[in-house]
Amino acid sequence: GVGVPDRRWGEVGRAVGVPADPAVPPDRDELRAHTRARVAGFKVPTQWAFVDALPRSANGKLLRRSLKSVR
Repeated sequence: GVGVPDRRWGEVGRAVGVPADPAVPPDRDELRAHTRARVAGFKVPTQWAFVDALPRSANGKLLRRSLKSVR
């Protein structure tokens, strides 16, 4: 996940993932409940985005800055 600008809070968390079945992405409410049961409430992302593939460099490293622009 990454931090993205938010008018009210200054910054909020956005989780970005690749669904196992792109035709049927996971339910965001179920993901939120699953995450809330495992981490502190302030760590639960408020935004969830799904992509076909995570952006990576030529060396295979995850390009976290690119995740901020994913919707």
